[in-house]
Amino acid sequence: MKKLFLLLLFTIIVSQLLGQFSFTPPPPPPVHHNFYTPSYDNPEYRCKVYLKDGTIVEGESGIYKRGDGEFYLKIKKQKYLPSETDSIYVNQCTGIPKFDHWLFETISGNLFVYNKYPVNELNKNSFITKTKNEFIPFNKDNLRIEIEDHSEALTMYNKIRKKKTTSNILTWGGIGVIVVSFATLPSGGTDKEFSELPQSKFMIGGCVMALAGFIVNKSSSDTYFDVVTKYNE
Repeated sequence: MKKLFLLLLFTIIVSQLLGQFSFTPPPPPPVHHNFYTPSYDNPEYRCKVYLKDGTIVEGESGIYKRGDGEFYLKIKKQKYLPSETDSIYVNQCTGIPKFDHWLFETISGNLFVYNKYPVNELNKNSFITKTKNEFIPFNKDNLRIEIEDHSEALTMYNKIRKKKTTSNILTWGGIGVIVVSFATLPSGGTDKEFSELPQSKFMIGGCVMALAGFIVNKSSSDTYFDVVTKYNE
């Protein structure tokens, strides 16, 4: 019965702590020209499609992705691929075809951000560059290279990296301690109370470590999106 209770407690703790790694896009800052509401349910937008043959098609569509990874629009049951278009105009933002997707310029300034969706965010679908219409995949290392000439943005970036590293070490270290302690509990039971077992102290310590990691992660609301904003000020 005690093991069942501990397993349930461990599951609750892990599910709560792992939630810190989900990404919630921040609202677009007012200093930028294009404003979009980030969404993961792919809403339908009012679209205008400029085809290579000179035809213009208008209608409602989400931006969908085929099984082979190619993006497309679907207007009135007709699919339109990036390779068939000169450009598209979606949610007040122009998308230009790039291989199997479109790219939307969602942040303008000293540092440009392009996205595969017309939303103002930084994720695996983003590209960053100082030169318009050049596309560098967004990741932490590439972002650091682009902002090296801006001391304030670089300081913010380093604080975020340090905080995330510390948070990950504490959180996953704590979870690891809990797992190992739970796994080493006597399989046949024991006459000792749980509080008297050495594993209980390690479990408590693991919970404290994991909680500390969660607190460190939530201690600042700054994100890499804010680093780009700082660079463009």
